[in-house]
Amino acid sequence: MNFLDDLMKNLGPQASNAVASRLGIPEDKVQGAMAQVAPMVLGGLKRQMESGGPERVDHILNKYGDPGAVEDVDAAVARVDAAGDHDPDLGGLLGGNGEVATQQFADKLGLDGGMAKKLIPMLAPIILGAITKKRDQGFGDASGAPEAPGEGIGGIVSMLDRDGDGSVLDDVAGMIFGGSQGGSGGGIGDILGGFLGGRR
Repeated sequence: MNFLDDLMKNLGPQASNAVASRLGIPEDKVQGAMAQVAPMVLGGLKRQMESGGPERVDHILNKYGDPGAVEDVDAAVARVDAAGDHDPDLGGLLGGNGEVATQQFADKLGLDGGMAKKLIPMLAPIILGAITKKRDQGFGDASGAPEAPGEGIGGIVSMLDRDGDGSVLDDVAGMIFGGSQGGSGGGIGDILGGFLGGRR
């Protein structure tokens, strides 16, 4: 099971419930948004890795990826809402595409703009926290021997290469938005695929 599948299976329902309760929107709409935000975050980290190396990814995770968000999802969502900092670009991690994606969420999921704008900032800490927790638990090397806790950035880099590409985004976009990424309609799959520059 890859990271995206594992995330949606183990944290998707809890995160969807927490965000839906706070925003007063249906859980299935939040679940759909999370399935789209997760590969966006992975793609953003992959871009950071390509420009700044694994050290840059490690820095971002150390600064923004609190594993505690995974342990207490409700509290993590409440903190974001209380702070009122609803930046859909996540401080530049999404490279300016957060605003466009937010509008797509509003249109495709039938949400008003104010609600849609909160989705990415509320879901991102949970996703980043899950990535950081995975890093800190260590990854197995080629022989199957586990790395020591805290030495898992190599595993994160491998995960980004595997899960953070345009193909994954297209697959998820087609599943959630009914194939809106195809053709010349300018759907979310096209936007995110262009953001990542396709498969490398």
